Amino acid sequence: GDRGGKRGGGMLGGIYEALPRKDSDNDLEILRILESDSSVNGDEAGADDLASLMSSSQAPLPSARLRLSGRDLSFLFDMFLVGILRGSTVLLGLVSLSHVAVSFTETVKASAPIFTVLFARVILGERTTGPVVASLVPVMGGLMLCSAYELSYDAIGFGAAVLNNCIDCVQNVFSKRLLSLGSLTPSQLQFFTSASAIALQLPFALRSTLPRLLSDLNSPFALVDSKLIKCLLIDATSYHLQSVSAYHAMSCMSPVTMSVANTLKRALLIWISILYFGNPVTSHAVTGMAMVIGGLFLYNHMRRKFPPVGK
Repeated sequence: GDRGGKRGGGMLGGIYEALPRKDSDNDLEILRILESDSSVNGDEAGADDLASLMSSSQAPLPSARLRLSGRDLSFLFDMFLVGILRGSTVLLGLVSLSHVAVSFTETVKASAPIFTVLFARVILGERTTGPVVASLVPVMGGLMLCSAYELSYDAIGFGAAVLNNCIDCVQNVFSKRLLSLGSLTPSQLQFFTSASAIALQLPFALRSTLPRLLSDLNSPFALVDSKLIKCLLIDATSYHLQSVSAYHAMSCMSPVTMSVANTLKRALLIWISILYFGNPVTSHAVTGMAMVIGGLFLYNHMRRKFPPVGK
């Protein structure tokens, strides 16, 4: 029953938290190989979603009545919307990584519970109590401190990270609404959103790739970097596994709980990125990250003590 669902959600959440570490490292490595060429960011985003689409291609249709009725048009619109959100988060994440350090990007995303509270109220009608909202103040304070003193601060990177954070929260809450309706399984949602994201990103990928291929038809493979291909394969595989585990975990828990699990993952990513890439971080940034992490534990405690109120 519920206990089994929580166990399953915890296991999937653990898988979800473990996978993106390699994914983020490869994202930055790919951007370094490409020398921060933003025109190919769409190619990497498309590769990620293509891997998800191919490995989820056996997912059955949600029903045999997928003909162009009013309900089917609503279904297609929902998938199109989630596809836009999903493709946007991947692209904005890459833009952010190309301008600022991984630790800074992940610290910005640590504010996700606050945005999730807002969007859960608007989309799901879930009202979060005052004490729980107040417990998130340290998270925002720590975020502001990190943003003000992080040595790699960049306006474009900061804006992309914040926008990515907001869109990702909307996507998670909206996906939870679709899963709660019972017409889609996590695997089906993974498949249809990957398909719609691919359709949206394909024109941009072709625009950036075709001119380079046509310019050297005699040796098209000369443009292929073996290290880049390896990183793309690892990145796409990690992204797919992360996405699958995220949708399954989302089906077992509330959006805000999922967001809290996300922030724990991001806190881990911050320190791993610092150790792996050797990014310089000031004492103010360390204090800010400590405030973020402490605020998240306080938030989790207050949410258990003051549970949310439904519609």
